[in-house]
Amino acid sequence: MNKDQWQTGWGLILISFFLLGVWAMYTNNAIIHVLWLCNHTALVMGIALLLRRPGVLAGEVSLFLIPQILWSVDFLSVMLTGHSPLGTVVYMFDPMYPISMYILGLSHLILAPLTIVILFGSEWKPSFAASTIVPHVLALWVVSAMIGPMLNLNCYARPCSPVLPDAGYWWYGSILLLAMALGVNALLIWACKKVG
Repeated sequence: MNKDQWQTGWGLILISFFLLGVWAMYTNNAIIHVLWLCNHTALVMGIALLLRRPGVLAGEVSLFLIPQILWSVDFLSVMLTGHSPLGTVVYMFDPMYPISMYILGLSHLILAPLTIVILFGSEWKPSFAASTIVPHVLALWVVSAMIGPMLNLNCYARPCSPVLPDAGYWWYGSILLLAMALGVNALLIWACKKVG
C-alpha cells in the first residue's frame, strides 16, 4: 500500500469512527456532545487526511493530544487503583451510563496514540499550525458560550477537573488549551526533526 492509499484509508477510518460516535450520541439523546473537542476531532483529522492538509492534521493533533492523554491517565488510574486523581472520568463508572456511550468514551484511549502514528506515518512534517489551532479554539469558545454554562461544553464555564482553579475559567480554560496546543505543536515539530 502506498502512502496515498494509506492516508486515504486512515482518513476514512477516522471519519467512520466519528460517525459511529454520532450514532451513539444520537441514540442516547446526547447529540449535543458532538460539539465536545474529543468527539469531533476525528472528523476534522479524517477530512485533513483526505484533502492532504498536513497543517490541519498537525493542528488538530496538537489541540487535542494533552486533554486526551490526561483523560486516559485518569481513566487508567481508576481502573488500576480505584481512584480518579483528576476527577474527569467519574461519569464512565456510573452504572446507569449507556454502554454505547461508554464504548465511545473509550475512544479517548485509542485516538491519542493512533493520531501520533498517523501523523508520523503520513510522512508529512508538522508545521507551525497556529492557523488551525487558534480558529478551532475560538470556535469552541463561541459555541460553548452560546450553549451556556449548564452543560459546561469543552470545560467552558468551569474546569472539567476539580483540581484546577475555578476563578474566571471561561477565558482561562481557552487560554490554557491554546497554550497547551501551541506547545504540543512545537514539540511535534522538534520530534519530527529529530526522527526524520
